[in-house]
Amino acid sequence: MAVLRVACAQINPTVGDIDGNAALIADAMAWAAGLEADVVLLPELALTGYPPEDLLLRERFVTANLEALGKLAAGSGRTAAVVGFVDRLAENGTEDDSMPRTIANAAAVLGGGGVRGVYHKVLLPNYGVFDEARYFAVGVRPAAIWDVAGVPVGISVCEDIWSPTGPPGAQAAAGARIVLNINGSP
Repeated sequence: MAVLRVACAQINPTVGDIDGNAALIADAMAWAAGLEADVVLLPELALTGYPPEDLLLRERFVTANLEALGKLAAGSGRTAAVVGFVDRLAENGTEDDSMPRTIANAAAVLGGGGVRGVYHKVLLPNYGVFDEARYFAVGVRPAAIWDVAGVPVGISVCEDIWSPTGPPGAQAAAGARIVLNINGSP
């Protein structure tokens, strides 16, 4: 049986401080590599801080988050990192609404100097303090899995793991041996 060494980095990102948050993430990645972890998990939307709310309406904010992710990916090594960020979609992810959703609440799998995969959150909370359906498109690949240190891994984001019919079940059916879930709820 394969062994997967998982490190969890409970950092405290600041909403809107992409450079400061990227520095926290880079430090956590170095810490996990020093422990010889196979993967380190960072919070949901770690790069932007959670919840970024109307900052998501600023194109330069989304672009800055993507540029920071690219730098973190370039600096990644053997230890994979699952990093929460805002992804830009190639197409409108919500066809039946008056406001197009062109971004996704996402988790990137970084390693070996690049982005090895991206998962888009499927179950978007829209109650209480949560307003994710206002900003984000729904993920359309709930069964996506990645290889991390020889282990088939499902990645999910926060609420995705709370439903018995959510993405982790589809990932397990697709061959995931473990599901790694990142959260950032206030």
